[in-house]
Amino acid sequence: MEIQSFLEEIVGEQYVLAEDFEKIVYSRDASIEPPILPDYVVRPRTIEEIQKIVKLINSASHRHPIHIRCSSTAYWGGGVPTKGGIILDLSRMNKIIEINEDTQCVTVEPGITFGELFAALEQKGYRIGERPESAYSACVGGHVASMGAGLGQYIFGNQGDQVTGLNVVLPDGTLLTTGSGALENTPKFTKWIFGPDLSGLFIGSEGVLGVIVEVTLKLYPLPRAMTFATFAFENIEDAIEAVYQIQRGPFSIQYLSCFEGASFVKTYPQLDWGSKAKHGIVLTIVIEGRSKEDAAIQKEEITQEAFRHRGEDLGEAFARDIFWKNRYNWAVTRTLRKGLRTIILFRVPTKKIPLFWEETRTIGDQFDLKIGRSCQARSRHFISYHPSIRYSEKTPEIWEKVKECKNALYLRFIELGGMPCRLPGQLPESITHKFKHYLLFLRRLKTCIDPNNIFSSSKIVGL
Repeated sequence: MEIQSFLEEIVGEQYVLAEDFEKIVYSRDASIEPPILPDYVVRPRTIEEIQKIVKLINSASHRHPIHIRCSSTAYWGGGVPTKGGIILDLSRMNKIIEINEDTQCVTVEPGITFGELFAALEQKGYRIGERPESAYSACVGGHVASMGAGLGQYIFGNQGDQVTGLNVVLPDGTLLTTGSGALENTPKFTKWIFGPDLSGLFIGSEGVLGVIVEVTLKLYPLPRAMTFATFAFENIEDAIEAVYQIQRGPFSIQYLSCFEGASFVKTYPQLDWGSKAKHGIVLTIVIEGRSKEDAAIQKEEITQEAFRHRGEDLGEAFARDIFWKNRYNWAVTRTLRKGLRTIILFRVPTKKIPLFWEETRTIGDQFDLKIGRSCQARSRHFISYHPSIRYSEKTPEIWEKVKECKNALYLRFIELGGMPCRLPGQLPESITHKFKHYLLFLRRLKTCIDPNNIFSSSKIVGL
């Protein structure tokens, strides 16, 4: 009996895709990686189905690499089946299991989009802490598995900080519950119980250790008041010095980002960009407060800090009417309409951003590529720096040059003391050897949990 027949017995014939025309949409994500067709796409609906699939694939006669996928909105190849194999599409697992107002937590299946979750939570006056800018299409399970970033991280912490428990199907089909939910009939209100943080094994694991089948996240009340600010600076040095001082202050910041001003001036000519934005840096800030008065006080203090570093006040219009109103489809309205792009994501000490900014331009010039530069304060303690290289699908001959440029950026940023947010499997050894002992431990851990290596190890380089 062929594996396709076994899979169809588990999930139903209509949920096993084997024809090329059905699989083509699963052959790539939003990254520069070339499309690769999986052998099969399987779309389970229940945890029990996933357990049966994993046990089947783990048997000696049916081993295929399993690639876990939800919406695959990422820019770094996380959804590409690099070795064929089986894609486990979790998008049918899209229900809210429980909104627990006593513990202020919500439990969901992995395939629910953030947009669907937000709609349900807002009716009850809640939100989650971190929210991706691709929320209308991004799925919760994928965001947790890739340790995604988003709005609200400055206040509430990263997506891993929001998790109070997970249900994970392990390579042998066992269902593991992490956090307080590990004790039967106990609500999933905290991930911190005795021993190490087992949730942390799977947060950011890119699906190489197991299948996340349930996620429990913290809830927070909707903000009482918000206000907005945009400033322009002549150079990145002044902008970052202002950001550094803001990070040291007692501000509740939903969003803080620095962009090259030229593209915004060109894209939104209807706005008054002042005298510095066209050739300088635009700093956009979204502030929340306990009241309108509190938000206004914070904004005034931030404005004075910007002025101390030669910032020019551009008002609220851009941050409020363009960015914030489009915050959950920003990737479409601002970026994808200009073509595809590859993004390099690094966490960098705030004061080092000007050095990374200049090195990015230098490397871009070496490869004759225009690299967009921007950064966001995801914490009071560091900046998330994410330069992007745009390219067109109509010119695949440029892809190799883009990859070479991307690798050069990775190598230089690591030398400068930045920390990559992920190490995708396409990176060369010249980069990965710098994490030799760290990757060796991950490899040992992977071998212990998944000795037959059925979950695609190519998602993290070195595994």
